[in-house]
Amino acid sequence: MPAPSRPPPPLADLCSCSDFERAARECLPDVVWDYIAGGEADTMEENRSAFGAFKLRPRVLRDISAVDITSTLFGAATATPFYLSSVAKGGIVSGEAGEAAFVRAVATAGSTYIVP
Repeated sequence: MPAPSRPPPPLADLCSCSDFERAARECLPDVVWDYIAGGEADTMEENRSAFGAFKLRPRVLRDISAVDITSTLFGAATATPFYLSSVAKGGIVSGEAGEAAFVRAVATAGSTYIVP
């Protein structure tokens, strides 16, 4: 697999989906980015529209020292309110580690990995 174009920016610098997309485009080799970004146009637009519909309501001057995002998924406790499903061709992004890199990342976060 070709080497990344440049190292990724600090996670704290990425605040939106478009920030993550821009960082991926800049960091991934062209062949990898082309595969990831090469979805069908109508589906890609529907996905962007759906993500754009999410609105976060900022709550300033609130005590956030005890925020709890734990959840349950299929009756099991999880540290996050979401899960990661298997990633087709995940090895092109994670290198030789392949799908195992995603499984380790999810375990480190205390989240859930699902194989459909």
